[in-house]
Amino acid sequence: MRKYLYIIVFMALLAVAVLSGCGNRPGNYGNFAEADSVELVQDALAAMQVNYPPAKTRIALVQDTTDAFGSPLVESMRQAGYAVAEYTGPAKGDKYLPVVEKPDGLAFAYVLDRIGPDELRVSLHIGTETLSRMYRVQMSGDAPQYFPQGFWTRKQGG
Repeated sequence: MRKYLYIIVFMALLAVAVLSGCGNRPGNYGNFAEADSVELVQDALAAMQVNYPPAKTRIALVQDTTDAFGSPLVESMRQAGYAVAEYTGPAKGDKYLPVVEKPDGLAFAYVLDRIGPDELRVSLHIGTETLSRMYRVQMSGDAPQYFPQGFWTRKQGG
């Protein structure tokens, strides 16, 4: 009997662990690595331009972009020819951010996060796709330098 209890508890914990990664909660987007490199912005914009032509793509921000990466990225997107709709915040009672499309364009959000002490990942969430790239971070004096580690990956689907 005790053996079955352990199995049930283990299965319940496993289910909780698996399901904890599901969902799209507000606040999951942003610049958690506090990176502010012009090179990161230019590289992210170049990846977008390959997959989403500027003059033909409308973007709707689903997060606040006032951080050191978001502001220059949005400005660069506009200069490149993207139509960018401002973030207006979640609708009253809306617990989750949209992930596919909004009436004014493809939903757009980003995440910059540290994977290790000297590794950074940039993820761009555009509609139902995600573009991601890893970077090695190396300090040069007081300023960090970012070196791409491989190509941009493109994940399709929600």
